[in-house]
Amino acid sequence: MNEKNLKDIISYVVSSKALDSSINELALEIESNGTKTSRKDCLAIINKSGFKTLNSFKNYSLKLVISFAKASLKDNLISEDEIKSIRFLKLLLDIREGDFMKDKTLAKEVSIIIKNQVDLMFSDDQKIDVDESIQKVNLQEIFGLSYDEFAKLTNESAIAAWDRGSDLIELDTYFDGNEYQEWWDKNKKDS
Repeated sequence: MNEKNLKDIISYVVSSKALDSSINELALEIESNGTKTSRKDCLAIINKSGFKTLNSFKNYSLKLVISFAKASLKDNLISEDEIKSIRFLKLLLDIREGDFMKDKTLAKEVSIIIKNQVDLMFSDDQKIDVDESIQKVNLQEIFGLSYDEFAKLTNESAIAAWDRGSDLIELDTYFDGNEYQEWWDKNKKDS
């Protein structure tokens, strides 16, 4: 992992003032110490803010990772170093699969990020190529989504591309029988 990349993006997030004061101090600690930041350091900082555990501080931690992901996606790509940095943050802050979807506001923010990224992937040629497919897997991992959760968030964009004439094979998705039947009912023509 590129230590400078982690610190630079955290610095950008802090300077953007996207975080409230409860998480800002922790972000500054990570900016200063990078991968040398420990859980003990995190706990000391959040204890000063009146939180007893990382779990009680979870929504603030999730907001930090979301802000980091948004900053990483400014160029519409997530690099391997950025993914490693996000993995580090999730490990450091004890963020697990499913955490992003527990809070409705955060889940909505994640769904918007994913929808925007997938729409961008379809915008150039109405299909998902190998690099874009890897990018989708990375987005799924970053936000700790199950296959079904991720498919639910991305299938709307895939169906829109299908409606525009894309080949179903090139959409890098799976439609269950109900989704296919809904599409067919909506789009079938009387002969």
